[in-house]
Amino acid sequence: MAKAENQISVMQLKKLKPGNKGDKLADGGGLTGRVFAGDPLSVGFTYQFRSPETGKLREISCGAWPADDLSAIRKLRDEYRHQVRDGIDPLAQRQREREAAEAARLAAEAEARERAAEAARKAARLTYADLVSRYEAAHTGKLKRLGEMMRRHRKDALPAFGDVLADEVTPEMIIGAMQKVNERGAGFQSYILAADAGRIYNWARALRLVPTGCNPAAEVEKAKIGTRDRMRERVLSEAELRMLLADQTMPLRWRLALRLILATACRISEACEARWAEFDLAAGVWTLPEARSKNSKAHLIHLSAFALDTLKLLREVSPGDWLFPDKSEQQPIRHGYLSRRIHLARQNGTLALSGDWTAHDLRRTAGTMMGDLGVLPSVIDKCLNHQERNRVTATYQRQQYLPERKAAFDLLGARLELLANPEAGNVVSLRRA
Repeated sequence: MAKAENQISVMQLKKLKPGNKGDKLADGGGLTGRVFAGDPLSVGFTYQFRSPETGKLREISCGAWPADDLSAIRKLRDEYRHQVRDGIDPLAQRQREREAAEAARLAAEAEARERAAEAARKAARLTYADLVSRYEAAHTGKLKRLGEMMRRHRKDALPAFGDVLADEVTPEMIIGAMQKVNERGAGFQSYILAADAGRIYNWARALRLVPTGCNPAAEVEKAKIGTRDRMRERVLSEAELRMLLADQTMPLRWRLALRLILATACRISEACEARWAEFDLAAGVWTLPEARSKNSKAHLIHLSAFALDTLKLLREVSPGDWLFPDKSEQQPIRHGYLSRRIHLARQNGTLALSGDWTAHDLRRTAGTMMGDLGVLPSVIDKCLNHQERNRVTATYQRQQYLPERKAAFDLLGARLELLANPEAGNVVSLRRA
């Protein structure tokens, strides 16, 4: 059997001449060779078989001598023959293997493309800090309270999860940051922190900077963790005002800041960020520019004698551009700095007037005092630069009450002057309705 199958010898193959081109050589066992011209000559071998899958007579290449060793050619023929005996068509199997290899190649390429795309997506994904930075750039000059919002975020949110990819921030991360804020007794700041994060995510979703459904802050029950803003009702009594105005423990600049807020009923930020260029001391007016006004409207504040005396003292300690400059003298202090100074002074007992009060309560106190002095509510609203909530009133009643406002500030200033006078011991307190 072996002789019948291995009929061709290597010596015979080596003796082939160009004239043998096209000759067929039978090796037995279904293996046949065909002579091809070339230098050197080559013999291509095929195995002929009947397909067990289709019943058709077929042939499959087993290699070419001398590139392939004759023994290797026969070994491949034997493998094909075993496949046929096992019911497998070698040619069909080769095609299936090629198709499988091609499918594997295409799958590998698709996977590689997907990995590259995922890497590109990850590279394009923003951290929460990146998102906040873009929000700040997009809203600079457009959002009035942007500075406060960014300060809150830089203090409490960014240290907690600023380095986390924005679409991987979880409600639990936001809650954790809120709880840390709660620990220092700032429940409202905790509430606002989550509200700010929600605004940032809503903006980012609109710009497709994060997936459409991505807003972890929306899943945080802010009111159960933080504290909703409740309207404070604290109004300092005249006895407390006498104590505050007589206080000598705080640095002069900060004492004058409190006096200025009382005398002008301005907001803390309006006082802390004020420039001397906004004041006309000769005319006795302070023009608050619309860019710094809460309702985006320029506001004229009449300066009483008490307010002017306060500003003259302040001018001596703040000769630069700002009434309340920071240490660099190039920027104003942040209003939160003054609030913290008051809070710490009350806590450590270095402020004569202790108890629960804030700098913003001084603005409310000033407005209340005007009412106690007989100033009409409509005039007080103008003095406080409140936005008229009734659209009809806001549309048709545009009077500014400038003379009445001047009179109101003068009344307030005179009363503060009296309360600040240590020799006026027999001051009769105003009765409140």
